[in-house]
Amino acid sequence: MDFTLFIVQLCMEEGVRLDVYGDSLGNLTVGVGHLVKKGSGLTHGDFISLAQCVDFLEEDMQTAYNNCLHLWGNFALFPDEVQLILCDMMFNMGISRLSKFKKMRAFAALQAWQNVADEMENSRWHMQVGIRAINLVQRMREVGNG
Repeated sequence: MDFTLFIVQLCMEEGVRLDVYGDSLGNLTVGVGHLVKKGSGLTHGDFISLAQCVDFLEEDMQTAYNNCLHLWGNFALFPDEVQLILCDMMFNMGISRLSKFKKMRAFAALQAWQNVADEMENSRWHMQVGIRAINLVQRMREVGNG
């Protein structure tokens, strides 16, 4: 997977903020969609350095990738575009929520990309995330049509 493309994709979707803020659910967030962990010492309104932002992003991207490897034993064999899409979803939701997409996971294991796109589209996540989800579904459909 091209981690440079993943960085660009996440920065465009999540934005980059060096101040700690409350996300749409009220969770403390900083950097590129990094969830502030309890006990981190960061509180609302604090600032982090650009270097810390990069460290958080690299850690979160690696976690997303590793969690995808955990959910799909053949993940590294998926097309690069599919890896980017699924890693994006993992980054956004985390393993506990993405693992509940049982039909989507099964279709992905079979590399049935149109069915994966259907399952993505027919989810509560799709309604909650809006344009990000619409774009990811479209990209998955394009892989399925390719």
